[in-house]
Amino acid sequence: MKINPINIVNIAEKIDPNKSTSISNEKNLSSSSRTKDSVSFSSAAETVSKLAEKASQVPEVRTERVAALRQQIASGTFNPSSDEILTAIINNEKR
Repeated sequence: MKINPINIVNIAEKIDPNKSTSISNEKNLSSSSRTKDSVSFSSAAETVSKLAEKASQVPEVRTERVAALRQQIASGTFNPSSDEILTAIINNEKR
């Protein structure tokens, strides 16, 4: 379904043909005297934006932790208990 916009000038011409010019001029005057829209953000919004940008730059993988675990595995000192393994599996499934 298409909705046609209402044209005030055409409606005014049908009601009173002599007033259509004044309505048209008022319409043009109001559109030319409008101020430009502007947007401003609070300092809190700017802070949130900066923090979100910093957070997006942080890698998901903690390389230091991975390197330490690799070293423990390679040296044979990484021996998690069955409870630790079970807890890690359950926590991973909850995500």
